[in-house]
Amino acid sequence: MSAAIWGFVGVIVGGVITALTGYSAEWRQHRRQREAARVTALIEIEEAQEAVTSSQEAWAVGWNLVTWNETWPAIREPLAESLALDAFRRVRLAYGSMFLLQRGLQTIGGKDVTDSDLAFFATIRPRLNAAHEVLK
Repeated sequence: MSAAIWGFVGVIVGGVITALTGYSAEWRQHRRQREAARVTALIEIEEAQEAVTSSQEAWAVGWNLVTWNETWPAIREPLAESLALDAFRRVRLAYGSMFLLQRGLQTIGGKDVTDSDLAFFATIRPRLNAAHEVLK
């Protein structure tokens, strides 16, 4: 074979190696992002479960600084990529409830819990539990 052919083969092999290396690095980064999103969601759901448990007689005080609403946009896509549709739907439903819970904790923390508040807690508790099971 001539030097030109060997040079061409070298360029092709080098291109393939570069492409595979780039793909591998990107795949590892996406895997880390998906795992970070899963862990973040799991921790936040556990926080919401604790807030609900702490709010049986009066809305728990000190939960007014949770940032579940702000976290969701950052973790939504990695979770959607890594979870099956039903599992993602359960997590999304839990976050929908957590948005409402966050608003309640921010606005009425420390006030007595009403019957409608208890009904709300009873509604969201199974959603939080289902999402927690999916993520752990």
